[in-house]
Amino acid sequence: MTINASLRPIETAFSQSMVKGTRLLRNILLGISAFIFLVVSWLVIAVLRSTLYRIRDSECTFRAAFHQAAVGMLRMRVDSHILEANETIGHILGRAPELLAGMRLIDLVHNDDRSSIAPTEGQAIDWSLRTEPTEHRFVREDGSTRWLRWTVSKIDNDVREKEHVFALVEDVSEARRLSDEMKYQASHDALTGLINRREIERRLHRGIESARKLGEEHAFLFL
Repeated sequence: MTINASLRPIETAFSQSMVKGTRLLRNILLGISAFIFLVVSWLVIAVLRSTLYRIRDSECTFRAAFHQAAVGMLRMRVDSHILEANETIGHILGRAPELLAGMRLIDLVHNDDRSSIAPTEGQAIDWSLRTEPTEHRFVREDGSTRWLRWTVSKIDNDVREKEHVFALVEDVSEARRLSDEMKYQASHDALTGLINRREIERRLHRGIESARKLGEEHAFLFL
């Protein structure tokens, strides 16, 4: 069908209008898309910055609490290698915190107490048995010993897929000394330094009970 020549200008103008309208719509859509992208990007960046700020603030708070704590604190690997120590535990053990890093906790324990922590040489510490406070002797750098009460918590790091162990350590040497002194005073005569009647009866009762359980005979000599 032949289009009337008089309608051709109208057709051309309509086609041009459609092209301009399409271009305008495309530009508007591109502008809206760019605006939405910028807004979303800004929101993502703002959320990331806020999250990083909270993480850094939490880390700074933890660092301050770790290093300024009144009790000793250790961060270790599960193989008992110390990763970080605070100033308090360094003062207790007479070692600089940076020197404690890299050492094994078991190497700081007195030889007579190691078997109660790791039954055999080279065996890993069973941290599940250390969630309750326990007391052991630890050796200072000068060779002297201190009684320490310590407890641990295992922390799972889901991001790095590693487990760390945090230990809280408290020096109870003075409390131990006072307790031993009170026990001694309760079982010994203040003038002679010999065991008193109560202690004699306790030891005699213990000897009799031991003889009964083992089926042995004991002799008691009274002067």
